[in-house]
Amino acid sequence: FLDGAGYRFPDREVFQPIWNAALAPPAALEAEGVSRRQPVVLVYWRPSVHRNLAELALAGLARWLESDPITYQDWQVWGVGEDGPDVPICRGHALRNLGKLNMRHYDRVLRQAQIGLSLMLSPHPSYPPLEMAAYGMVVVTNRYGPKDLSRYGAGFEPTEGVAPSAVAAALGRAAARWRQPDGPGAGLDRTRAFASEEALDAMARRVAARLFLRPPI
Repeated sequence: FLDGAGYRFPDREVFQPIWNAALAPPAALEAEGVSRRQPVVLVYWRPSVHRNLAELALAGLARWLESDPITYQDWQVWGVGEDGPDVPICRGHALRNLGKLNMRHYDRVLRQAQIGLSLMLSPHPSYPPLEMAAYGMVVVTNRYGPKDLSRYGAGFEPTEGVAPSAVAAALGRAAARWRQPDGPGAGLDRTRAFASEEALDAMARRVAARLFLRPPI
């Protein structure tokens, strides 16, 4: 992203996030499977943070739910990330705001939903879409410049643009995957999406060495 914007640095380091140890171990998630999931869209919901595109998420959800009211009548929408009231979406549907959760409650919710919706108008994806995909959801998220989370596995349905129609179309594709006889085929390459603590420690040592070896300005 910085290269494309014309920024150049003599030294730079790029690193992936590390898996939160308070969440389920990846091996346990792989063994668990996805058979007990419910028709729920879990939204990363932080309406006070404009880059999380709350209005776009609501508009896309409304267009998706209204596109086929019979098929989607049993779907629920939950929001996590920020405390606040429930929010109407369209006739018969509202976003049930679960607020800011502790890690134990967040883990339970991640095990229940079939679809994740996490938008971010930034080259940085944030943790939630990666965590949602690691738990077996099909995750709708947007591209931004070179950011395309689908490179990390089949667990993502990127939007084709940043508009309500694009979000609705991606939600439709994600829901259709859950109607397949063999399941959604979701997945995440955790070795590419997340760094090990050892790799992060090694990077920190390299950065510290460069900082302390340079003469003062």
